[in-house]
Amino acid sequence: MTDELQALDKRIQYWREKLHNLLCFNSPLDDKVIDCSRYLDKLLVEYERCKH
Repeated sequence: MTDELQALDKRIQYWREKLHNLLCFNSPLDDKVIDCSRYLDKLLVEYERCKH
């Protein structure tokens, strides 16, 4: 795994945990939850793009 993919993997893990924590205490429709989810989606797309 390249350094870039490893860095992205760490960021994705961080944001997954953050989203999980937000969902434990907030509504899924809360702006913070939605923003976090969108950012995580962008990271996942970037990760897939870098893999290929």
